[in-house]
Amino acid sequence: MAIVKVTPALVAAALAATDWQAIDAQSDSDIASNVARDPDAPPILTGGETAACIVRTVRKRLGLSQTDFAARFHVPVGTLRDWEQNRRQPDAPALAYLRVIAREPDMVARALEDEINLTPWRHDTPNGLFENQTTLHRHQNGVKDIHKVLLASGSRSMAQPHKPSASEIGLLVVLLVQRYALERGKDVSRFRLARNSLRRLAIRARLRDSLVDDWVDIMALEHGWLVFAHAEEFLLLKTETTATWTKIATKRCDDLVKRLRTGDRTALDDAEAECEFANMTDEEDE
Repeated sequence: MAIVKVTPALVAAALAATDWQAIDAQSDSDIASNVARDPDAPPILTGGETAACIVRTVRKRLGLSQTDFAARFHVPVGTLRDWEQNRRQPDAPALAYLRVIAREPDMVARALEDEINLTPWRHDTPNGLFENQTTLHRHQNGVKDIHKVLLASGSRSMAQPHKPSASEIGLLVVLLVQRYALERGKDVSRFRLARNSLRRLAIRARLRDSLVDDWVDIMALEHGWLVFAHAEEFLLLKTETTATWTKIATKRCDDLVKRLRTGDRTALDDAEAECEFANMTDEEDE
């Protein structure tokens, strides 16, 4: 069989030679007759066969098995098999969903992940976050109990979950600290908060970096708490406690700064050596 190299010029010539008016004038029976006469033409698919082809194509393009595809996109595996084997046809919403998956599979997977294990809560009650003070004090301190209050308040009024904003998450964290301080009878100026605990307060399956960054800023600007990320937890420190800390001036390193300003990078080597010597001295003292 001869090999024909398709060039833009050949494509343009073929398009120019095509009688588009004659093609547009063909009826469905004319098209079926032409397909039947052409041995190289694939058979015309029925609606169910076309849908089954779409489903298989979308799944195979993503390189997923039926089980993996069903789990990732929350489609019952039995339904998926019925679609692909033309035992059942996906309806219009299902076909639209498949087209979205084909175009933006990662976006769909992220959206579905955000909706897993979410618990609704109500934020428009007369007294703000909680329906009344009795509800507020009925539970013990802790993230788990706050979550129960949110569940009890939200399940009566909302079918859809409300995901607290960064500002609302900050309010919950401050409330958590206040309730802990009341229980222990002492002021709290620093504490640790597990990342998983913050996720539960945020009513989310996963914490996005942008949300955490906004929450950190709000804690500092609106509530006076400095937040430091460390491994799988956050370290929180009350800003006012730093007022009495020692403030160290840079004049003790002026000699190194002057050398760096002249382009002398060996100043950093000297600084590293001095730090290592100081560390060795501390270890000997211990």
